[in-house]
Amino acid sequence: MSDGKENIKLETSNNIDDLEEDFKSIQNTLGFFKNMNEGDKIMRDCSNSYYIISNDDWQRTKRWWYSEDRQKTIEYLEEEFKNFAKFLDKVLFNLKKNNLLKYYTLALDISRFISEILIGLYSLKNTYSDCDEMKLKVDSIITTLIDYKDQVEGYKNANKNRRHSLTHMTVKRTKSN
Repeated sequence: MSDGKENIKLETSNNIDDLEEDFKSIQNTLGFFKNMNEGDKIMRDCSNSYYIISNDDWQRTKRWWYSEDRQKTIEYLEEEFKNFAKFLDKVLFNLKKNNLLKYYTLALDISRFISEILIGLYSLKNTYSDCDEMKLKVDSIITTLIDYKDQVEGYKNANKNRRHSLTHMTVKRTKSN
């Protein structure tokens, strides 16, 4: 999914089923951040899948052998999180426009995923503490992800009474049948 051409659905679809499918794809692509530790680095294989190269004696040699460096890591982050940000915008748009529980549920699932990968992003930032460009890129990504979570939380708070009354009405209707 990493070459930008496979993200066609991210560019064209707002249907909840397509958004959920896109989210699964994003989880598969970026899920490795959940397991990142300080000192670990990112590599991409020939199938454009990412993996972590742990901080050991061979890390530098492996990255050199496969022509991986911090500039490529910055490019990977730019590419993947640009797509993720577009996806987040679509989810927020649909959440606010359609105000349906299924979009809210998806938005919450995404917020949980973001919480899980933030730890890895902070680890990556600490790994490259001597590289201002990397730190700025990761800070920008973290800010975007936290902004999304804040917007979902704001939506949740603004619609708390509405969801409660809808749930209450659904329960009443079920009991009267």
